[in-house]
Amino acid sequence: MLILVLLAATAASFAVSERLKLETVPIDRTHVINKVFSPVCGCIKRVATVDFRLRRADRVTFSILSMDRHLVRRLAAKQHFAAGKASFTWNGRDEEGVLQPDGTYRVRVELARHGRTINLPNLIRIDTRKPVVTSTARPRPAHISPDGDRHGDFVEVAYAVSEHAQGILYLKGRRIVLGRFQKLRDHVLWYGLKHGKGLPAGRYRLAVGARDPAGNLAKPVPAGTVEIRYMALEPSVVRVGSKQRFRVTVLTDAKAYRWRIGHRHGFGAGPILRLRAPAAPGRHVLYVEERGHAARAVLLVHE
Repeated sequence: MLILVLLAATAASFAVSERLKLETVPIDRTHVINKVFSPVCGCIKRVATVDFRLRRADRVTFSILSMDRHLVRRLAAKQHFAAGKASFTWNGRDEEGVLQPDGTYRVRVELARHGRTINLPNLIRIDTRKPVVTSTARPRPAHISPDGDRHGDFVEVAYAVSEHAQGILYLKGRRIVLGRFQKLRDHVLWYGLKHGKGLPAGRYRLAVGARDPAGNLAKPVPAGTVEIRYMALEPSVVRVGSKQRFRVTVLTDAKAYRWRIGHRHGFGAGPILRLRAPAAPGRHVLYVEERGHAARAVLLVHE
């Protein structure tokens, strides 16, 4: 009986002790923005920020330590904070402004009023090494027509990188696509848009880069050329006799299109358009159009 009483008392004491510990935790809601960061990236990930909530006002000493617990930087020394949110930002440098080597660092919070020193479980890592694009594939397909008809609207560019990173597609040195995933091998899709608007017909040289989790950017690597082509006719000049039949190749992914020669007009479908030349000798123009995009061919009609 005595043993049972002692066990019950011990359990009750332990429960009370644990409850008191939970009630007296002086900080909570710890959050690190940019757990992996690059002080030299020149981007929003050039600093790491640690936020937490103080249950009561206190004088806070906030320090960055190496993994072997040597002091690297003291960001606050017995600085008074009211109850509520406290925030500290580290730029990856020590007291003298010297950039610290790549690696993992600890965070320590000392609370004078509580007489507590807390080593946060949240770790921060500096990574200044840039990823490298190790290979790219030529854009496929070689021609696209981003007219919104869901046929040949986009080009795919595959690539590989030296570390997990988001792929970036560049056009004339400007980013036009940022990949969604951080993979060693992946591909990006481009819909022929720049600033949300479709580009005119022409040839465009693309390059592939990458961005790692710390914000470091890889040097762009040329990936090849893609041609935006909405509508084109081959040949562009047709020599044909009066009222004779002729044919032109219509380069488009449209299933159907309109054609016009003077007052004559109609519809066509498929890559080959067969028509009859006008009766009057001379110079005539064949127009083919679809979704606001048009091409023309000159008809030189002889008797």
